[in-house]
Amino acid sequence: MIPRKLQNIPFEDTKYFFRVQQVGWKIVGFWPGMDNAPTRRIALAIANSIHILVYGCFQLLYCYERSDDLVIFLDALSPVLTQATTAMKVLTLVAMRKDLKWVLDHLKQSFFNDKSREGIKIHRRASIISFTFGLTLAILANLTNMFFCLLPTIKDSYRLLMGIERSYDLPFKAVFPFNIFWSPLFEFIYVTSLYSGIMTASSIYSTDGLFLALCAHISSEFKIIGSRISTTIEEEIGSHESIEKFSKEQNDRMYKKLTAIVADHSAIIDVCKIMSRCLSPNVLIHYFTSAVIMCLSCLMVLLSEGVAKIIFVNYIVAATVQVFVYSIGGNMLADASTGIYFTAYDFPWYKCDERIRKTIQMIIIRGQRKTAIDTPFFQASLETFSMIVRTAGSYIALINNFL
Repeated sequence: MIPRKLQNIPFEDTKYFFRVQQVGWKIVGFWPGMDNAPTRRIALAIANSIHILVYGCFQLLYCYERSDDLVIFLDALSPVLTQATTAMKVLTLVAMRKDLKWVLDHLKQSFFNDKSREGIKIHRRASIISFTFGLTLAILANLTNMFFCLLPTIKDSYRLLMGIERSYDLPFKAVFPFNIFWSPLFEFIYVTSLYSGIMTASSIYSTDGLFLALCAHISSEFKIIGSRISTTIEEEIGSHESIEKFSKEQNDRMYKKLTAIVADHSAIIDVCKIMSRCLSPNVLIHYFTSAVIMCLSCLMVLLSEGVAKIIFVNYIVAATVQVFVYSIGGNMLADASTGIYFTAYDFPWYKCDERIRKTIQMIIIRGQRKTAIDTPFFQASLETFSMIVRTAGSYIALINNFL
């Protein structure tokens, strides 16, 4: 029985539960955790991603036509890589929305139903971590998009004030198979480009923020399992730490609790497998492109002048944080899953009967198997983050020698 005082503890941090991620997904189209998500909302998310990819084709055409000018080429190529990558990640999660909803429902049920003091503390920490990183991604993504969108507007406004002919610059440079330099077609294309940037920014903290939030909350589930193992033995020992063997009644009580813990541990491992199946394509996509994006952004800082440097400095920070989010999320999950091993190892199994010894042995064996987001070539971890940063640095040093 849970004491009445513990049952009445207010959990004020429930407002942070996937808060930023839900906002981003609803801007893109729909929240995967919605019950009976309307078909029109799902179609909107798909249409927004296709819009980004179609506009990206015209951006790539611009890169091809301006390939003789390195600065202009890199200026156009960097954002289109981010936009295409982000749109593909949204489409992947839309395709996996049923499995994703199952994972979110499991975490939601655990989050709101856990009334233990330690469980509330662990859930609160996970909730705040996911909110903080999600908000950081949202700020950086929207700042980068804002810089890209404001720069052509400021240029045109300056030219208008000085009586100079308009430059007709778009937020994200693109070439179209028809003349856009007349009103109102240019304004329509401008809004289309602006919309592509807004959807990309929203998709970044929707997809990447969702990955970290899922890793943080599933990690909290593993930590709660470890806490329950520790609590099980503490409740039986109490003030009698010198006890040599537990009585039959104590063994029966502990075995019943440990059996429930083993079942919950198995359930969390199954949740991890489903989450990994949903998100591993996005990890693979992001890790494949992140080193190139970081490299191009650093080169643009070296080659560009004026306001463009500020844009790409912010771009570098945003790209680095994106990679770090995937890496720290995978690392949190791996550390939390193996942490159960150490907790179970400290369990005084030598004082218990054979049933409990075998149960603890099972937990230890499972705890030795690190739960991670595995992809064919990478594993989401801080080691991978370090490798990508080093690789990007090597690319920059190599290319800089030819400039």
